[in-house]
Amino acid sequence: MRSANVVANDYVVYCRCQTYEGGFAAEPGAEAHGGYTYCAVAALRLFNQQHLINTDTLLPWLANRQMQYEGGFQVRLCMFSLALNIFL
Repeated sequence: MRSANVVANDYVVYCRCQTYEGGFAAEPGAEAHGGYTYCAVAALRLFNQQHLINTDTLLPWLANRQMQYEGGFQVRLCMFSLALNIFL
C-alpha cells in the first residue's frame, strides 16, 4: 500500500501537468491532451482533490475541443476530431 505522503505528491505532479491552455499533459511543459486530461481530472476527483484544478482554463479548453459539425472530440489542439480520423 502506498503511503499518504506519496499520494499527496501525486496531486502536485497532476497539477503541474495542467498547461496554460487548461488541459493536462503527460509531463510539465508538454502539450495538453484529451486522454491525459481525462485521467488527471478523474484521479483528482477520486481523491477528492478537484479543488486543485484550474477550472477557469480547463472548462473553455474542454468546450473548444468539441467539434461542431463532426460531433467528435479533439484530443489535441492541432488534430481533427476523433470521429473524422476514424473514417479517413
